[in-house]
Amino acid sequence: MNFTKEEKKEQIMQVAFETIKKYGIKRVTLEDIAHASGMATTSIYYYFPSKNALINATITHFSDTILDQINLVVKSKQSPEQKLISSWEIIFSNIKESGYFLNMDKNTMTQMVSLARDLINKFQKGYQNLTRKILLEGKKSGVFQVDNIDLWALFLSVGLLGLIENENTQEQILKDDKIVEKMSKLLLNGLLTR
Repeated sequence: MNFTKEEKKEQIMQVAFETIKKYGIKRVTLEDIAHASGMATTSIYYYFPSKNALINATITHFSDTILDQINLVVKSKQSPEQKLISSWEIIFSNIKESGYFLNMDKNTMTQMVSLARDLINKFQKGYQNLTRKILLEGKKSGVFQVDNIDLWALFLSVGLLGLIENENTQEQILKDDKIVEKMSKLLLNGLLTR
């Protein structure tokens, strides 16, 4: 079966995603990814010029998938309050499932954040835009009492990423099945009408 270059890149990114999950982002090598995909390491270079380029493409695909899932929630018939909670559940469950934070020490996390800073900023802006839509809907329907929607959307998106990037909360995010429920109680209290 012949694959287009884009289809092959997609396959390699999927294998990279699973391989990163297995070895951790610091320890994974192009050789590991090539072996798992049944390709020669030199063949990977045809599609991605470096390990960093492959990791960036994989993270971009991962974050775009999360934003697509949240966009479906924004368009759903759920209440604005439930849409926010669902968006947080999507983010945390994808992060847990991805394994990106497993086997990652502080130095590795700093390297990954540095490597993917532009991608993280792009994700944050995309999530901020989707959150803004939810807040606007909630304000129009009288569910949220929000004076400055843009500020709240910024606060929620930056705050969420800050939690994810914070070394002290990563373990809690990964192990606490009730993290979204706890976070929801804190954050929604400031948004809901009295």
